[in-house]
Order: sequence, then C-alpha cells, then structure tokens
Amino acid sequence: MLPFLTKQCITGVPVPDVRVCAALCRQGPVTVAPRKEILERHRDDVRERIRQLLGCLDILDYKIDNYDRLARSQEASA
Repeated sequence: MLPFLTKQCITGVPVPDVRVCAALCRQGPVTVAPRKEILERHRDDVRERIRQLLGCLDILDYKIDNYDRLARSQEASA
C-alpha cells in the first residue's frame, strides 16, 4: 500500500481525494466503483499534465538546439 500512496503523492493526487478514498476503503468492497472513478479522474489529470510537460520539453529542446547552433556558428566564424 505504501508504494501506491507514494505514487499518489508524486503525481499530486489532491488531499481531499485521498481522504475520500480512505473513507470509502474503510467502508469495504461496496465502494469499489467510486474509488475507481476517483483514480480514473486522477489518471486523466496526470495524462494531461504529461501532455503539457511534453510540450514544454519540446520547447526546451528547441531552445537548447538553437543555442548549440549559435555556438557552432560563433566557433566557425572565430
């Protein structure tokens, strides 16, 4: 259970969702569906953040490549 909680913290699961999940878990198997819904919502949020971060990574790669080109150009003209 601890690795799962650690991953939830790393991915930024909202504390209220953790509390709701814990309360539902204590109620037993009858609450499987709402717990699953919370996890599915969080998974969607994580996927969206990954998509946004990949876009940021593309921009960073572009800028770094641009600096490399500038450095090579300066070396060639020196």
